[in-house]
Amino acid sequence: MINTTSSEKINVPIEEKKKYKWGKKEKIVGIVVIFIFIIMFVAASGGDKKTTTETLNSQTSNTVNYQIVERWEIPNGGEGKRIIIPAGFQDKANLMLICNKIENDVKNDRNAFVYGFKDMASLQLEKSGSLEDNEGFILNFGKNANTGYHECAVYYGEHTAETEIIKY
Repeated sequence: MINTTSSEKINVPIEEKKKYKWGKKEKIVGIVVIFIFIIMFVAASGGDKKTTTETLNSQTSNTVNYQIVERWEIPNGGEGKRIIIPAGFQDKANLMLICNKIENDVKNDRNAFVYGFKDMASLQLEKSGSLEDNEGFILNFGKNANTGYHECAVYYGEHTAETEIIKY
């Protein structure tokens, strides 16, 4: 019988775990597996992203809004429109998206002219012939197949003093 007191310690050997040593082949296989996982992750997270205008146009149809108030036929093919752009869409970024949406909508037309206004009062002011100093006139899209003219101008900022032009 072993007589022990509380101050004595018994040493019992504990079996040590063996550490695996990576050889050259194992290291190469490990690196290749990690590399394959990285490629798969990158392909899954961003492989199908497109930055084309066509993708932008398909997204804009759900995100930007305007109301067509008046339409007329252009004799040489196409259509003219007067539109009202709601207050929430009158900043530069949304006006540019509206330009791209209009461009997509008229891509098969020979000619197109779209005039965008902040509200109905601004539109009536333009129709009466008082287009000068009309701060409500905020978008002008034009496409003419005969002359090659094809651009959209947006007017924004305080008193619509700033202008951005997209040439197509």
